[in-house]
Amino acid sequence: MTSQELQSLGFTKAGDVDVVDGKIGSTLTPFASEVTSGVYCWVLINDTNKKQEVIYIGKYGKSIKKRWGEHRLHNPGSPTGLKNADYIIQQMAETDIRMELWGKQSHAEEFSYTNIIGTEISKTFSTYSVDEEDLIAYYLQKNGKRPALNRTRGGN
Repeated sequence: MTSQELQSLGFTKAGDVDVVDGKIGSTLTPFASEVTSGVYCWVLINDTNKKQEVIYIGKYGKSIKKRWGEHRLHNPGSPTGLKNADYIIQQMAETDIRMELWGKQSHAEEFSYTNIIGTEISKTFSTYSVDEEDLIAYYLQKNGKRPALNRTRGGN
């Protein structure tokens, strides 16, 4: 899956990722800060051989900016974050490889109901969890495998 395919599915570029002195940084677009829920992807791009690879599909509940910060790619207490950081740094060690973040807002709907204790509740529900599962299944069907950093059915 490429950034062009993501764009054709309605995704918007949320930022660029770089590695400087062994540290992962990013420049995010205004879209990444929009408070909403949805699905996002990390895309490695090799400009020399024109190859692209989605390496991660995830969901966000508030904004891509918030979720990207939660990955803690340099947090010594986060084994998954460190593994992901090592993978990204290794992949981007070549000067012609870069990484982009892409995202898409999920459907949300206001819903009113009476909860289990008889209280009337109005709440917004989002499809972002099933959207993440659906996009991973779509990727799996097209590629015969999950994205490199998606270790479980619904993400990390």
